[in-house]
This record gives sequence, C-alpha cells and structure tokens, in this order.
Amino acid sequence: MNMTHLVPTSIPWMEPFVAAGVFGPTEIHLAATLATADPGAAREVLLGAALVARAPQHGSACVEIETVRHTVVSTLTEPYDQGTDDSDQGYPAVHGSAGYHDGSGDQRLDDDPDYLPIDGTSTAIAVEDLDWPEPQSWADKLAASSLVHVVGGEATPELQPLVLDGSRLYLARHWHLERYVAADLAGRARAGLRESASDSTADVTRASIAKLFELDSVPTGSRPDPDQVAAAAAVADSGLVVIAGGPGTGKTTTVAHLLAGLMWARDGAAVNSNGPDDATPDDSLRSPGERIALVAPTGKAAARMTEAIRHAVGTLADHLPVPVVAQLQSLEAVTVHRLLGRRGAGFMHGPDNPLPHDLVIVDEVSMVSLSLMAHLLAAIPTQAKVVLVGDPYQLASVEAGTVLGDVVGMRGSPDGEAAPPAVLTSSVRSLSTVHRQKDGSAILELAAAIRAGRADDVIALLNAADGVELRWIDTDSAAGTAGPAPAHHRQHLENLVEAVRATATNAVHAATTGDVDAALAAIGSVKLLCALRRGPDGVDHWNRAIEDHLRHTNTIRRGDWYAGRPTMVTENDYLNRVFNGDVGVALPATTDVVDGPDAAAYRVVFARSDSTLEVPAIRLDRVTTQWAMSIHKSQGSEFPHAVVILPPPPTRILTRELLYTGVTRAKDRLTVVAGEAALRAAVDRPVARASGLADRLTRLDPRHP
Repeated sequence: MNMTHLVPTSIPWMEPFVAAGVFGPTEIHLAATLATADPGAAREVLLGAALVARAPQHGSACVEIETVRHTVVSTLTEPYDQGTDDSDQGYPAVHGSAGYHDGSGDQRLDDDPDYLPIDGTSTAIAVEDLDWPEPQSWADKLAASSLVHVVGGEATPELQPLVLDGSRLYLARHWHLERYVAADLAGRARAGLRESASDSTADVTRASIAKLFELDSVPTGSRPDPDQVAAAAAVADSGLVVIAGGPGTGKTTTVAHLLAGLMWARDGAAVNSNGPDDATPDDSLRSPGERIALVAPTGKAAARMTEAIRHAVGTLADHLPVPVVAQLQSLEAVTVHRLLGRRGAGFMHGPDNPLPHDLVIVDEVSMVSLSLMAHLLAAIPTQAKVVLVGDPYQLASVEAGTVLGDVVGMRGSPDGEAAPPAVLTSSVRSLSTVHRQKDGSAILELAAAIRAGRADDVIALLNAADGVELRWIDTDSAAGTAGPAPAHHRQHLENLVEAVRATATNAVHAATTGDVDAALAAIGSVKLLCALRRGPDGVDHWNRAIEDHLRHTNTIRRGDWYAGRPTMVTENDYLNRVFNGDVGVALPATTDVVDGPDAAAYRVVFARSDSTLEVPAIRLDRVTTQWAMSIHKSQGSEFPHAVVILPPPPTRILTRELLYTGVTRAKDRLTVVAGEAALRAAVDRPVARASGLADRLTRLDPRHP
C-alpha cells in the first residue's frame, strides 16, 4: 500500500519514512499540523513528534532518542508473509485434498491492525537506510523547540505537545500518565509502611493469614509455601502489594488466603478461636461487595478470577466461619472498565468521585496498559489497599506500557531475574515454587530457559525431550531442508495432525449424542496455539484444515454451525454472561435436530467452575471457531496438551514473551512445532518497548514523598 502521495508538500522529507513503512496517515497528519503551527519547526522535532505518535501503536509510552533508529520496525509485509502455499513449509496435506490454497499471501500479524501489505507500485526502503538524525543533535533541536517541554528546564506558559525527559521523548499525555502511576504506587507503598507501624490490627491480620495456611496444609502433610505466606501477609503492612509469579505458582491461592485472613481477622477472635463456629462477623460492617473489588483487564479474565477465587475459598471452608465463607463466595470480579464506569471517552469514577472500596485486587496486570492503570489508581482512595497480581514475563498489554514488568524491575535484567525499585521492595512479592507440575518438569525447565533468554539451553532441552511431557517437531527437518532426521520429524508432524483430527472427530460425536462433558473435554484436550492469524502456520489455516477434514470424512456438513464446534466468544456479552475469549461447545438445540448450518438449531454450552452455562447459538453474534487460537488470546488459559506453532523468521512477532506465554499454557503435555531458527529468534528477542516508568520508580526515594 503506497501512501507516499499522502505526504503534504510542507514535509516532503517524510516520504522515505512512509515508503519504509515507518509512518502512516496519523503520524503524517500530526507532523503536518505541527509544521503549520510552527513553520520554523526543525525536521528533527517533527520526526520526533511523528515517532511518539506512532509509539503507543506498538506498545511504547515514549521514544528513546538514542536507540529508536535501531528498534523501530517497518509495518510493511515482511519476507515470510509473501508465501502462498502450505507445501513451502513442509506441512502434510492436513486439509484432505491436493492443491489446497488458503489465501496465505494476504495474512496479517495477529492482533496487529497496522500491518500493511505492499502493493505492486510501492518501493520499499530499508529502515536502517533512512536519514536518521545524530542523537545529540536531535536532542539539542528538540530542547530548543517551542513545541517541546524540557524536564528540568525553564518553564513556559504555552501548552507544549511534546516532553523531553532526559533522552526520552513523550507525548505530553503519556508523560503525565507515567509520572502519576509512579507517584501513586510509591505513595501507597510508603503510606502503608507508616500506617502499619501503629496499626494494632496488622498483627492480627498476619496471624490469621498464617494460621489459614497452616490449617490448609494439614491434609497434605506439607509445609506452607513461605513465599505465599509472606505475599499474603504483606497486605497487613502495606497499602500496595504486588504478587508476581508464573503459572502454577499459587497466585490465586495466595489471594484467597489473603482475602480470607483479612475478613477472619475482622471478627476479632479469629486467631484465638478453636474453629469456624467460635467467631461471628460484625453485621454492622459493610458487605464484602462494597468493601472489596476484584477486577481484571478483560471479561474472560474477570470470569476466571471469580471462579478461581471461589474454588480456592472452597478449600478453606472448613477453617472459616460459615458467614465469612458465604461472603467470600459472593464476591464477583468485573473488568476494570466496568468497575470505573465507562462514560463516553472517560470514566464515572476518578479523583472527584472515588470508588467506595477499601481493597482492590487486580488480576492479570501484565495486560493492563499505562493509561488504564493511571485511571484505576486515580479512582482508588488513597487509604484503600491495592493488590496487583500477574506474571510479568507474559505478553504485555496491546496498548502502551509495561506496567507490571516495570514495577517488578524486569527492565535492564537480561538474565530474567527481576529486581524491583527500592521504593517498592517491600511491596513486591515474587512466587517461584510451581505447585502445578512435578519437580523436574521438562515444561518448567523450558519455560525458565526461555524466560532467562538462554537459547542454547532451549534447543538442548527440546532435543532431549522424552516425547511424553515435551516434544519438539522441527519444521525445518520435517520439510527436509535441515536437521539430521527429516523423516523422524515429519512422522511426528503427521502423527500430531492425526491426533488433532481424532480429537475433533470425538468432539463432534460426543456433541451429536448430547454428551456435554465429553464434548467439552474433547475441545479442550488439545489446543493449537499459533503466533499468526493467517498463513500456513496461522489460526485461520488450522481451523479451516480441521473443518475440511471433518467435511471430507462426512463427519459434518457445510456451514459455520455443527455439533461439536468449539465456539469462542470474541466480544464481551454481559447479557448472555459470556466474555471475550470464553470457549464453549455447540450441541443440537433439540433431540430432533442433529446437524444443519442454521444457528437456531444449536445451543452453546460453556463450562463454569461448578456448573455449565447454556446459551442459544442464535443469540451469539460475535463468535468464531476455535480448534486453534492465537497465543495472545490464550493468556490466562491452560490446556492438558498445548501445541505451540511458530512461523519461520524473519517476522517481528517472534518474541521471548510470546514463546513463554505459549509454552506456559501447557498443563501436562507440550508440543513445539517450529524450526530452530524461529525458536532462537524468539528467545533472543525480548519485546522492545520504550518506557520510563521503571527508571522513574528507581529514582524515587523510598523514605520521602
């Protein structure tokens, strides 16, 4: 798509940047507007403005002047995306017919709306060949511009759209958001420490939490995880608690004990009681729903948070007063947007209308953007406690910011070991012991090697895989283009395809006969997790290939709807109580109809923690088939057998966080379908997002405001 004709004559020097895929219409318009507002604006200033306008689209809150020329990437189609045939990648004929073509020449990067195909008239220019300013000269021109506010420089009365803070250039809005988040988090951490010293209930809260962990561990004969105990008890001493940990480290368990301990401590006699019947809650207190808010960034994450907390509380029921259990079980998580009350372009709750809660617990914080975190913190009263929960090594928000990673201190830590800023040291609690998988798990070792960026160890672990818990299918070898045993890998790939086909067939048969449990188990037993949406390695291809096989064997007929269809919701639907990312299975609406493309003939059943939810298919207008799904969409989920599928390089979607997120979705078995070059490219490339939050937090004195 050639957009150079959109470049106005006032900024002709932008044409090469547009041709290289660096800038689009939004950046062109901003630069032209600023050039009109300040005819004397230097090229370096307008270039910086265009880059900071572009930055949020790629997850960055700012631009690093010294390194941007080495980190900015083109949005034009990359070499890999020119492929058009599955045979190029060595895949077997999973579609069941020769000469199958899925239109892979027009694919887009998953969850990347700014990924533009090249048309036949454009002339691509390499990003590194563009005329980039020398960093010091660039910074000097920015500092001298009336469009730029220089932090630490002389104040000006004019409203300036850009802010230069050291070597980082911001849009003024993101600079203010970043400063606000840093000051708010630091203030809550400091205030909590000051108040806990004189708070007589802190000791009671810590003791209640510790006792619950001890009581809960008695049936297994094990000792409580000291990191979990310390993380939960930290809520007694701080206005801010950050619970960071990977899958299976017990984040939900910790939060459940934290909640239960807090509420039990309010009974007054909790620690001295001999059992749940000795203590009764104070009925004069506000209900937990008024005091406690459970929130998550997406509807799917909120629903899973609710179910996980209720399940965890259920394991503590024998140790708590019955009314406390009932109150905890009544808590229901909502999205951050719903908690704040969306109102036009803003929110109902904010500094002038704060939330009524005493405690706000936010799950899946890795997916919370800088802007959303600022709005949330602004709405939470300063005296309320805030608990942030998440895995900082997962994929970050699709919007600007890396809040959780910055808070736990991942920036500047190439070995994967986080070191939180001093001002938050007492607030950040990391969980490292995995309780979900057994010691020595190959999946855990692989995840640790990916997280630490050890590409050689990743390849060694995959080569040594036993094929039971962990298997590597080297697509380069499967295609016969590399590796010592092409036939070996190709056979494993064909076996995988047959297993996926068999699983799909079983799901259809179970759904056709009305066996809900078997159908739900089948669609969730093996899940294909793809980096891309389109192309021979993508979600669309695999979904279509599986359905083509089912039709080729007369298992299903034509049409989107059929019994056994794994149905994923793509937008929050509060009326039907399903959320973006929820997956159910389609079953016949009546015993008289077993097949047919009409949605009215089907119902979709969704699994819930202790029951199922049934919705007529005709009421679900935002759904898609989900034999395969993107790794981005899989966040917060786990599967008995996860199959991670990566495209060959070069493609900018291959990152360490993407691979880690896919690998850690596996509960019992993991299959990695990728060439060695793709794996090394992913492990060696952490997401490059520009943010000053970590540095800002580091500079704050932990002792003083």
